[in-house]
Amino acid sequence: MTYLEIPYGSESLGVDVSDDAQVQVVTPRPSRSLRDIESAVVKALDRPVGAPSFRRLLSAGKKVALLVDNYARPTPAYAILPQILELIAESRAEARILVANGGLRPATDEELNEKLGEKILNSGVPVTQSVAKRREDFTFIGVTSYGTPVEVHRIYLEADVRLGVHTTQMTLWGYGGGGSILLPGVSSFETIEWNHRLALSPGSIQPGYVGPENHLRNDIEEAAELAGLDMVLNTVLNTDGEVVDLVAGASSRSHRASIERFDRIYSYRLRWPEKADISISGSLKWDKYMAHACWPISTLDPVTKDSGTIILATPSPGGLAHLSYISGYMPANRESWKRLLSDIFERRQELWHAMLWYPIHLVLQRKKVIVVTGEENAATLRGIGIDSTDSLDEAYRLALARSPKKPRVLVAPYGKWMKPS
Repeated sequence: MTYLEIPYGSESLGVDVSDDAQVQVVTPRPSRSLRDIESAVVKALDRPVGAPSFRRLLSAGKKVALLVDNYARPTPAYAILPQILELIAESRAEARILVANGGLRPATDEELNEKLGEKILNSGVPVTQSVAKRREDFTFIGVTSYGTPVEVHRIYLEADVRLGVHTTQMTLWGYGGGGSILLPGVSSFETIEWNHRLALSPGSIQPGYVGPENHLRNDIEEAAELAGLDMVLNTVLNTDGEVVDLVAGASSRSHRASIERFDRIYSYRLRWPEKADISISGSLKWDKYMAHACWPISTLDPVTKDSGTIILATPSPGGLAHLSYISGYMPANRESWKRLLSDIFERRQELWHAMLWYPIHLVLQRKKVIVVTGEENAATLRGIGIDSTDSLDEAYRLALARSPKKPRVLVAPYGKWMKPS
């Protein structure tokens, strides 16, 4: 027997894998956190990709909007912003922080403190949270070539200089980072919904894909250019949430450069000519909600055979969040899929949250999924038709029962960010 451990939030779970199994474990390449993050921030801003340096954009009296991603993203803004604010103060410009919540609710005081830190919150720098459904806060500026009407937060538009601080990570729709700090970040609900309709396009729901068929991503970058986003500082994190790389510059170009660096750490190759019979993933410690922790179900889809089993282990102490809406479309099959699309068309389901579980529904139509979580979450999941247990050993036994005698078992402890190549 081989004993394997996977992360389970801030803890870990273990499972015994029989010697008959063909096992491949894929983990991120070792990556050291930046020793001097303050200097690294300045260096990135002084040497941006495809844009003038941040210092050159600053001058006395200019208003600077600093866009910071929301509470569900792990970007350590508290460690990155102080040096940026110092550069702004030295130029005698005026800084304002705009929290890019996208369609999510505003951060609580506790979440805001965790994201920005007490020093920044007590510094006197104004902090505003973007609330997508507060119509009066947004101004229409134009339409993208994909037909998305772009409405952006007034504080962003009032600024002379606009800098986003974001994290590059593999998502269900390619990658996060880059222009997504603007759309959905500081865009109106209507703009978010128009853009997110593109998430129904097959090319837009391929984790780790940013090519020409990713229409959602292309629309995001076009909106960022239309809105005059000057620069994005893209961070790459390790699985402890520490910054290992920084790339600043024009939104699309700096994002692609950051993606290349992300892929060097998180990409892998299957050693078998065929796909896995069983794939197992753990969860990252900051994934409080099942709606964000469930992404490995989709990221492991390309390397798991149809009719195979994907096991996801996550405590998700915040509960299911947006994933709970999938309950009306179970069991997952072509009939419920068509009904879901009709409900989206009739606006009975909002796309900003549906796109978090729409890709999961597509996987559930073809593969067995077993979620390992706390008993309360497990009971809720079972109640909506998703197999769940509080035991990783039991999940593995269930997967073995429907697999070949010598199954191919892929173990991706951090499957949410691991990219097959």
